[in-house]
Amino acid sequence: LLSVTDEMLNLAQGNTQQAPVKLERKDEIGKLATAFSAFQRNAIEKERATQDLFQQNVLLETIFHETQDGLSAFDADNRLLAWNSKYAFLLGIDENQLAFGMTIEDVQEKLSLRLQSSAEHAQQNETYTSLRHLQPLLFERQFKDGRIIEYRSQPIPSGGFITLYRDLTEKRQIDLALKQAQKMETLGQLTGGIAHDFNNLLSALSGNLELLDVIYLNEIYGNK
Repeated sequence: LLSVTDEMLNLAQGNTQQAPVKLERKDEIGKLATAFSAFQRNAIEKERATQDLFQQNVLLETIFHETQDGLSAFDADNRLLAWNSKYAFLLGIDENQLAFGMTIEDVQEKLSLRLQSSAEHAQQNETYTSLRHLQPLLFERQFKDGRIIEYRSQPIPSGGFITLYRDLTEKRQIDLALKQAQKMETLGQLTGGIAHDFNNLLSALSGNLELLDVIYLNEIYGNK
């Protein structure tokens, strides 16, 4: 009984490493030892599950806050549940202006002054917000400072949606420069082809002129 009591005290203090006492007894003390062994196993499994869950939460929280993309989550009532610092930075909103439970309309109102064609976006917001609860949605917002932000939303099965925000400005600039380079390359090929054809034409004309000159001289000096 003292051994079982010691084990119970150790378990209560968080020590899950001590092996349970095994008693080959059929009396009440034996039943107590058997019951405690089962209780200890359950406590150890619960402790391990709690530690695993804690480590997973730390990992997810680290990824959530350290990712280079913005992240936000809204519930079924369009209220802000979670966000990271990059979310506020990409949208150009002071993070202190964001609060748990604020509506998506409040966020969009703070954002409207920073967007190009804010009136057009205001008309789209209600439609997009409804669709984001129902299906994956991909769209873009262009800001007055020239930035282009991609919104990639995914519904949450329990209600609401999460959104990934990515700055596409540099990518679009690279794409534009590449297209411009391709246009210049095409133009160079075209002008090169034209120059080649024109050179061939000039060569033919020059040859014909030389031939005419020879014929003309032959006629003049031949008659003499």
